[in-house]
Amino acid sequence: MRNERKIHLWLIRFIGFIVPRQFRYDWRHEWEAELQYHESILAKWRRLDWQDRWDLMRHSAGSLRDALYLQPKRLEEDMIQDIRYGSRMLLKHKGFTLVAMLSLALGIGANTALFSLVDAVLLRTLPVPEPERLALFEWRSGPNYRTGGMRGTMLPTEPGTRGGSIFHPDNVAKLRAQQANDPNSPLSSLFAYAPLWGITAVYQQQAEVIRAQCVSGNYYDGLGISAIMGRTITENDDQASATPVVVLSHHYWQKTFGANPDVIGQQLTLNQKAFTIIGITPPGFVGALQVDSRPDITIPLAMESMLLGDSTGFATKDRPPLWFVHLMGRLKPGATLEQAQASLNSTFQAVALDVMPAPKRNKEVAREKLETKDYPRLKVSSGSQGAMEIRSLASKTIYVLFAVVAAVLLIACANVANLLLARAALRGPEISLRLAVGAGRWRIVRQLLTESVLLSILGGIVGVVFAYWAKAGLIALASNAADFIPADVELHINARVLAFTFGLSVLTGILFGLAPAWRATHVDLHSALKQSNRTSTSVSRLSKGLIVLQVALSLLLLVGAGLFIRTLSNLQHVKLGFNQENLLLFGLAPGQNGYKEERLQQFYEQLTARLDALPGVKSSTFGIVPLIAYNTWNTRVLLPGEQENASSENIANIQKTRENYFATMEIPLLRGRAFTAQDVASAPPVAIVNQTLAKKFFPNDDALGKRVREDEGKSEIEIVGIVADTKYDSQRDDIEPLLFTPWQQELDNI
Repeated sequence: MRNERKIHLWLIRFIGFIVPRQFRYDWRHEWEAELQYHESILAKWRRLDWQDRWDLMRHSAGSLRDALYLQPKRLEEDMIQDIRYGSRMLLKHKGFTLVAMLSLALGIGANTALFSLVDAVLLRTLPVPEPERLALFEWRSGPNYRTGGMRGTMLPTEPGTRGGSIFHPDNVAKLRAQQANDPNSPLSSLFAYAPLWGITAVYQQQAEVIRAQCVSGNYYDGLGISAIMGRTITENDDQASATPVVVLSHHYWQKTFGANPDVIGQQLTLNQKAFTIIGITPPGFVGALQVDSRPDITIPLAMESMLLGDSTGFATKDRPPLWFVHLMGRLKPGATLEQAQASLNSTFQAVALDVMPAPKRNKEVAREKLETKDYPRLKVSSGSQGAMEIRSLASKTIYVLFAVVAAVLLIACANVANLLLARAALRGPEISLRLAVGAGRWRIVRQLLTESVLLSILGGIVGVVFAYWAKAGLIALASNAADFIPADVELHINARVLAFTFGLSVLTGILFGLAPAWRATHVDLHSALKQSNRTSTSVSRLSKGLIVLQVALSLLLLVGAGLFIRTLSNLQHVKLGFNQENLLLFGLAPGQNGYKEERLQQFYEQLTARLDALPGVKSSTFGIVPLIAYNTWNTRVLLPGEQENASSENIANIQKTRENYFATMEIPLLRGRAFTAQDVASAPPVAIVNQTLAKKFFPNDDALGKRVREDEGKSEIEIVGIVADTKYDSQRDDIEPLLFTPWQQELDNI
């Protein structure tokens, strides 16, 4: 046999390059010895030919599997070596490390804080088993379909349509009955729920106003939620004849009851009605309502009328039911949203047409003449996140904020990249020497990138600390800008947010470290070793480009910040029409505690008398709608001679006030008179209007002395005064017609 190097031995040597250095020598000699042994055995029997050589080659290929098996150790060895060396370099240059780390911490921390908001509002699913199987029901119709009264969160739908996620109680009952009786239904359950606002709760003689919801008996079963103590509401509880029961949220149980385990079976008074506490929901579960809704207690849907009285969403002696109930279902395994929609659409459509109010105006279409395109129809979407209106409303603002903080991070990256370029210039002789002695360019690039990633991870760790502080600012912003960011949303730095931070840190390290690392290794070794300045000139061009990027992004942010500050300044200087200085606002709901008619009148008279007598109080008054609180109450106004079926659309906001309201709020009375104590229920109905109503509804006539009627109102109201315009629900909105009426003539609505 010839002594020259055999092909199969060359193959072993070639594969050996991917074996970790600490194993490479022993590995190669073991495999060479084994192949030489096989070769010697074959040589004893016959002279080696190409087939024998091929057998040896095939056997030597098995070394590849062995080498690949050792790859994790090789990567671990190289990675530990890079991390150890990179850590030493960062510790050696503490000033550079500190400046770069703080720059990155600002950008990464801002992104982490905002991502916690994105996670809470746009990504987080309901904390229930298999949330992807939940189906949220909505409806759409043409513009000519009418619903009657509605209560709940409504947003504009697609152009040329009406719709929402709240349903008529009759429709809910029929849809639930059909699903329950259909063995082939794609839904395993169909449940209902609705929010309740301003509920007065009394426990151990301590009263507070809380948030609540009412749910159908299968609500918790459909969501797959069990109580951590006691039990949840069942179908037997959801009966008008059943004993009133209530389930407490975990947060409310801790806050009000001190996490007392003996609370089960105790009584909680809600709106002067006794409810028995039967269970506590798990921590973190807040229901399937809007993302900013966190009900403290839950009662059966059948108890809603008992709790709210005349304010119920169900039918009363004076009006039909309101549309106020949300509907959600759980799909059977393998079922689709489309199947759920198809199974219930015909029933929904029939009931929706049946409850459609009769036309009251000339331009309204009767049910019998409604075109097919205007028919209401179901729309079913994923219910994994619960009701979506507030999430959709906030998404645009959150994405804009995300773009802003992303620009901040890009500025930080450009800044750190410039620092790395300057540092790479100082390390030029070191890198050139390493290249000259045989180090590969990719090996040095990997080392420099490791240093960059280490630096960004340090920035990410500090950024998480910064994010804890920054998310408090986001919560404050949400509480003061509820029309842009949902208020009362819990922000958590949870595992998903930390994973985002880690991924962002690694990506950031690669982003700002790649260009300097690549530039640092592409040098002319001959010139570099002779201390030529060619490399520094090349680096200078890249540095200038990064400076241009920093300036451009900074200018963009400064312009945006300037416009934002200007907007805030303009909002602060908007003339509201009343004196907002030294105002103290608070809300009351005496009607929920049994105050009605004469008792209610005496309550307000005694309350205002005591408030007026307090030291430092100049005057006290009240109105049914708080101003500049994103709260509205409007009605259609019938002008003199107009009938209820008139086609005109004269919509005005409503405010029901105490007689000294205009004097206390310093709203100028332009003409006529203000309300007086003589404007009682037995006196002729009167009203005061703002300038916009007078000009819009009576453009060619004098509004003073005219008699108007509220939509469906029985009595004519005489306009006895005109006051200056004021903002109503928001500083941003244009001033709209506003109709004031005296509180003593509106006791039923106070």
